Amino acid sequence: MKHPLYYHATLTLFSYDLTVPTLTKLPEYLREHNYINPEEYSSSPMKWAVGQSQFEWLAKNKRHQALFNSYMSSRREGKPNWFDVYPLASLVDGTVSHPDSIFLVDIGGNQGHDLGRFVAQHKTIPGRVILQDLPKIVSGVNRPSIETMGYSFLDPQPIKGNTPFHLNKQNVSN
Repeated sequence: MKHPLYYHATLTLFSYDLTVPTLTKLPEYLREHNYINPEEYSSSPMKWAVGQSQFEWLAKNKRHQALFNSYMSSRREGKPNWFDVYPLASLVDGTVSHPDSIFLVDIGGNQGHDLGRFVAQHKTIPGRVILQDLPKIVSGVNRPSIETMGYSFLDPQPIKGNTPFHLNKQNVSN
């Protein structure tokens, strides 16, 4: 386990070049938009300030993308996992396994760090486990027992039915 300050340093390094320009222009953005929160992602202060969304910007800045991925993989270090707290038995009990059934979808799960820990602790889950994130993020993910699906949570969810979803709260603020 790395020193806790390491994780804060990676977040600071990755976000400095993107966040500071956005915050610097925020007063001007707010004035020009009459202090109204944008309803469309394409009208966000970040996109307005730097010309790209956070994820578009990261895709073009590989070093920062690596720092962001490092931060995402470590942000839960030393904290309880959601599946150690949530009563999984309520999802598993009485569930019949079928090759096409989906047990869990992790939306915005980056490189699959949470799902990797989940699958390692729960080897006999009744169904498939799917990691969803932007195509550029999941294209290089190769984790046993985890399927990947390129997806933006700004688009309609392609998986339908009574499937439990885990929306990574870190991404909701983006």
